[in-house]
Amino acid sequence: MLVWKCASCGTQMSASEADAGKEFKCTSCAAATVAPAPRVTPPPIPPTYQSAYQATPPFMVGAQPGMRPAKCSRIVFIFLAFFLGGLGVHNFVAGHTNKGIWQLAITVGSFILAPCTLGISLLAYAGVHIWALVEIVTTTTDSNGVPMP
Repeated sequence: MLVWKCASCGTQMSASEADAGKEFKCTSCAAATVAPAPRVTPPPIPPTYQSAYQATPPFMVGAQPGMRPAKCSRIVFIFLAFFLGGLGVHNFVAGHTNKGIWQLAITVGSFILAPCTLGISLLAYAGVHIWALVEIVTTTTDSNGVPMP
């Protein structure tokens, strides 16, 4: 059954689906209206990843339904921050690109300026490592807010 409203007066009209595309006269204002095409029901949405498994996969632990998996695991983040923290690699992997760019820029800049500043700029490099150690303790989610397992 097709149901639509008259464009002129807003009266609700109806017709069978076989009459789609045919012209009708409104019962209230006698204006000519055309019956709309029947609505096509979209195909059913395929089952999600979660419904395919009984247990939650390890990379989805702590995530809300419909969330994407975390970009990296917490262990990977910790190891990268500890060993390559000065280069900001851990932030690039977790999707925190701006932080990673700043850490990389400060590290490269401190090494470039080291001869000019008699090594004082290397304190900035040490600061970036301290920054990375603080991130090991404080960062628990990736850039999408998904908890890292």
